[in-house]
Amino acid sequence: MSKLSSFGFGLILPLIAFACSDRDRSPVITGDGFVDDGAVDGDLVDGGAGNGGSVDADAVDVGSDGRIDDGGSTFGDAGGVGVDEPCECRQPPADPVGPPGDGHDVVFAINKLFLGDTDRKGKSDLNAWKSYGYNLDGYRTTSPSTKLCRPRGYAPPTIHDDGDDGIDNAFGQHVLPAVTAIFSKPTSAFTDAIADGGYTLILLLRDLGTGANYSGISAVAYRGAPLGTAPKWDGTQEWPIRYESLVDGDIEMPRHELDDSYVANRTWVGKADLITLDTPLGALPIRQAVITMDLEPDNSGAVNGTIAGVLEVNKFQDAIIQGISGEVLCRGDLHLVQKLMDQVVGAADMLVGEAQDPDKLCNGVSIGIGFEAKPVLIGAVADPRPNRGDEC
Repeated sequence: MSKLSSFGFGLILPLIAFACSDRDRSPVITGDGFVDDGAVDGDLVDGGAGNGGSVDADAVDVGSDGRIDDGGSTFGDAGGVGVDEPCECRQPPADPVGPPGDGHDVVFAINKLFLGDTDRKGKSDLNAWKSYGYNLDGYRTTSPSTKLCRPRGYAPPTIHDDGDDGIDNAFGQHVLPAVTAIFSKPTSAFTDAIADGGYTLILLLRDLGTGANYSGISAVAYRGAPLGTAPKWDGTQEWPIRYESLVDGDIEMPRHELDDSYVANRTWVGKADLITLDTPLGALPIRQAVITMDLEPDNSGAVNGTIAGVLEVNKFQDAIIQGISGEVLCRGDLHLVQKLMDQVVGAADMLVGEAQDPDKLCNGVSIGIGFEAKPVLIGAVADPRPNRGDEC
């Protein structure tokens, strides 16, 4: 029997918090991007059994239960005065107010992900995160900010600093270094998982033609279940759909529809309040999601894809625990989970579902990642994932 099945998360996670924390020290984000071994205020979540390596972010409703720090004073002193310039910074193209779709349904599956540790050609670059994402708060910012949400108690002084052209991507800047401690090359690890036939995101664009501009394109984001074999990427393969991404497993009732969807000069844009991206890190629940990709002329694929949005701190932590701690537990690297959990709290730079407000504590982490996609077919609905079993 595995350690997971013997003890359960109800016991394992408090042990992680106890064993991997130094309660006499305050957490500090160091020069290498890691949170120095301090503890989050309050124990980690009693998460219960997982659903096979990724939390069902579509169904779980996690409240303020002590997983995130309740402090509010900014850690350190950034020195000087920051800049909060209202701007029309990096944004997706606007709706061209074009004709409706005049083609047929096209289905894409993400075949490559770019987490921010490489450029889009796969070349290692620690600053690549600066080019992934969009401006989400309407400001070009250098810290300390006076107009954005209040950083958590031990956030780094640079928490609100933007990437290129005002891009908001605290995930790439502050969380990714801790992810790298678990997956030494995150972009390669995440893409390899898809290449092995693992989880992916599937996008259905209805009535998509080959014209330059369309408005009102109906679109759906499905969670792709494991394929069970290496993908062919030739457009003939049926990819199964995760039961959890549907209402009662009904393919006609997807949980994630992209209501604001259009094509502007062959760039498809889709927006949704929530999408769930299954990854080796866990099932990432991305709120206020914006997805864009440049369509090939014949709709045979897509490049220069971007997924941007906000990860709610509590639900992000829950996804991490359910998604990776089983693997890390079997390796004996529990301290990496604690570091990553602390990092998520310190990286909060946004407010979820509302405009920035300097009187409110940040509760979300901005994220921007890149992708490419290839054509597939919608497959059968997969069985619901069982609870975790013996993994070690």
